[in-house]
Amino acid sequence: MNEKRRFDRFLIVIEIDQHRKDDNKNHSKTKSKNISTSGICITTDDDPLIKGEIYVLRFILPEQSKQIIVEGKVIWVHKYSEGSIGLFDNGLEFTKISEEQHNMIEEYRLGSVYEK
Repeated sequence: MNEKRRFDRFLIVIEIDQHRKDDNKNHSKTKSKNISTSGICITTDDDPLIKGEIYVLRFILPEQSKQIIVEGKVIWVHKYSEGSIGLFDNGLEFTKISEEQHNMIEEYRLGSVYEK
């Protein structure tokens, strides 16, 4: 697959609370795989997210105390592998993110790069 991303993503595994924007009652917990200031990849068990739907995501970056709440549209879904049971990578593009939250992600990314 030949992908051209506008923003660099970096690997990060954090807990994500997510639900469809139109269904505030059915929250589920999952983990991230990578993130950028424009989107995130999360892994789900059993069921993939619904392509084209908007989800609300809540998470806290490592070494930060403020929760980030964004909305993202599911752009793609990939099943892990034929041998895996119900694991899916889900790529979301942020559709609603504040400037402050954008800056928090960017500052964390820069700090992660320079610490290594």
